[in-house]
Amino acid sequence: MKRENFLLEALQDVLPHIAQNAEKCENERKVPIENIELLKSIGLHKAFLPKVYGGYEISLPEFSDCITALAGACGSTAWAFSLLCTHNHQLAMFPKQLQDEIWGDNPDAVASSSIAPFSTIEEVEGGIRISGQMGWSSGVDHADWAIVGCNRINEQGEKVYSFAVLPREDYEIV
Repeated sequence: MKRENFLLEALQDVLPHIAQNAEKCENERKVPIENIELLKSIGLHKAFLPKVYGGYEISLPEFSDCITALAGACGSTAWAFSLLCTHNHQLAMFPKQLQDEIWGDNPDAVASSSIAPFSTIEEVEGGIRISGQMGWSSGVDHADWAIVGCNRINEQGEKVYSFAVLPREDYEIV
């Protein structure tokens, strides 16, 4: 028996509003906050959020159906919001300590990313200090966190591609 896609059903109620904002999205060159709020109000951002933080852990086909429907209303909103959602899956692979820091007090938190390793890092006690100007990051205006790519040097002196996760207060959107 196939289960119903409850998020796709809930999405139907907000699609007309998102479609009305499509021109605004294009003109402002960013997803309107109203679109983000509408999508969060139906819980779409929790598609890949771990259940322990109130997420749904839906299947990729269920999520794809939602994003396809969303793209029919506003392609830019579908692109940016799908990235904000899928980053929850990526963050769920990080240590529990980071997950608790991200979602423990705010299960609605989402992250954007800029994964090309354009940053400069300095090894410090307990981690790294990261600086530099990263590239484009779809959805960054609505993100609470950013996942950024960087290169670290391991004990053998080899470059190792890595990710750093930064809270919104630790970076500036230019």
